[in-house]
Amino acid sequence: MRRISLKGRNTNGKFAGGAVGFKIEALVQSLEECDVMIMMPTTIASQVRRHTLTAPESLYKYQHGAYLTASATLVKSDK
Repeated sequence: MRRISLKGRNTNGKFAGGAVGFKIEALVQSLEECDVMIMMPTTIASQVRRHTLTAPESLYKYQHGAYLTASATLVKSDK
């Protein structure tokens, strides 16, 4: 089974997600052949600190968030 991890977003406030983004998340969550997990930014940050996760230098800056989200998901699902 495929696993997809999404970084959760606030519904209001400075870093709130837009309507289109939430619709895309809902579409991804409706995929039956995928196990979709939403990780909140606080959970990702705690897993990064606990397991000293770092993104490789070879990644572009905009890829770091996705890499850390995926890494935190793998570490958390191992428990």
